[in-house]
Amino acid sequence: MDLTGLPINDEARAIADAYQVSMQNMPERQCILYSSHYIVLGPQNLRIEQELDPISGSVRAYRLSGTVDRAPHVIYMDGRPHPSASAPHTPGGFSTGVWEGQQLKVRTTHLKASMVWRNGVPHSDRATMTEYYIRHGNMLTLTMILEDPVYFEEPFI
Repeated sequence: MDLTGLPINDEARAIADAYQVSMQNMPERQCILYSSHYIVLGPQNLRIEQELDPISGSVRAYRLSGTVDRAPHVIYMDGRPHPSASAPHTPGGFSTGVWEGQQLKVRTTHLKASMVWRNGVPHSDRATMTEYYIRHGNMLTLTMILEDPVYFEEPFI
């Protein structure tokens, strides 16, 4: 298995080595979704929708979706705080965004443990993700940085 470029530790490598894609055929694993980070890694379509505040008309959240095997990615733009560390973790995690000039910076916490890639490389429920969205005319540049103190030796960009 080629794990080149993945900054993983020995424990993550052992988990990936034991993984077989046929495991996804097991009934208890057929509905497992990829985490929100897969928006950058997986081949897929992308749909971005705004959720507007009905009173002020300001953007309350962006909803990114488009693929059936990945959790919807909701980016809250209304300044709400991240939940406590004991709050439930989901495949989509909890994301907040702020505009920094012309780029949208998104911070995601509360990700449920999942796979980084379709080769079984894991990330833990302590993983966090930072994304940068930059629009260049009709092109969108997306940079994702996934950090995991359990399975990564350094951030995965």
